[in-house]
Amino acid sequence: MSSFISYHFTFLIELVFENSFGSNDVRLRLGTPTFGLSKALTRSQASKACSSAEAS
Repeated sequence: MSSFISYHFTFLIELVFENSFGSNDVRLRLGTPTFGLSKALTRSQASKACSSAEAS
């Protein structure tokens, strides 16, 4: 359960970060490619979760 909460908490933080700083290109120029990569992974996991929820 705690991992579920921390997952969504991280997702919210990255969402705010994206809204504040814009695209991945900006983050890559800032020298934080790992954060952009983790965000891309998080987004793909979230989209998979949404599509599997819609399928069921």
